[in-house]
Amino acid sequence: MNYLYSAFSSRRFAFLLALLFILSLTACQRVQPTISSAVEPSASGSALVEPSTFPSNTSDLAPEASQTPSSSESSAISPNPSSTKEPPKKRLPDHLAGSTQTLPYAELQTELRALAVQDPSVKLRIPVYEGSDILYQTKHSPLSFYTGLDSGQYRGLYNTRPYVRYLLAFYPTEAIRQRDADTFYFVYDTDDGIRLFVFYSEKNGDGEYDGIQTPVGYPILISKMLSHTDFAGIQAGDSAEKVRAIDPVMSVYEDMFFNVYKWNSIAAESYRKENNPIATIHYLRDGLLKIEYDIVDDNRLVVTNLIFDPNYDLTNLYGETYNYRILPQDLPER
Repeated sequence: MNYLYSAFSSRRFAFLLALLFILSLTACQRVQPTISSAVEPSASGSALVEPSTFPSNTSDLAPEASQTPSSSESSAISPNPSSTKEPPKKRLPDHLAGSTQTLPYAELQTELRALAVQDPSVKLRIPVYEGSDILYQTKHSPLSFYTGLDSGQYRGLYNTRPYVRYLLAFYPTEAIRQRDADTFYFVYDTDDGIRLFVFYSEKNGDGEYDGIQTPVGYPILISKMLSHTDFAGIQAGDSAEKVRAIDPVMSVYEDMFFNVYKWNSIAAESYRKENNPIATIHYLRDGLLKIEYDIVDDNRLVVTNLIFDPNYDLTNLYGETYNYRILPQDLPER
């Protein structure tokens, strides 16, 4: 009898254990869906949080400055121009300038051709410099662009022009276009909305510095694209204010003439006698316009002559003609 009671007790105990095991399995199955609905593994194995679990202030999720987004994130996010825009550049100090300033001429030619963009389909990466530094400064003479002046007037004078070696060293730019076999131009933007072009040519008539060492003609400044018809109302005797009303770049020329060069009526007469009258150059959609001036009462520019060429040719004080044509894709869009 005792044996039967013991066996029955053992069976009851085993039955209770089995019942408890079944109940525990049922409880786990009921809990599992609740857990999986809150967190799901992503393809990469990390957990993706449902939108309902995001904090109310989404700015708290912005990465810190030291964090770098993954390649998948960076390709999906378009940078904000206002936050990624670099400050305008300035002339490099002497200790940072490149070694191109001391290159022999043969090596300089090779260097320039290697840097220049020859494929017209390639868009130039134009740097932005401070206008006050690149347009107005004349302190560092070989690096001055001499706005409004024909570089030919400095022949025979040392350290008077923006030699190509100095531009490469002190005003570096990737925007160097080889327009044809003989002609190059450097391109710069300024923080005040001016696009600057400086031309170099193997056909440079400067006997002191042959070829591409020195610039040819005038630097070209463009504030906005205009046409010859925009200047149809300008004639001899008109004031600079009338020209400025058409082309805003005129204000840069006036600043240079009066506040930097300190020109007056005597200077204007002297330049005219040297076949190099005071002038502004306007690059237009349909040609090149040169407007010549006198200075009246030492402080007013008055138009004396207008020269327009649909082929973008301009003759300097030595009678040498240079072509200023710029590829359309390098011009400002405005």
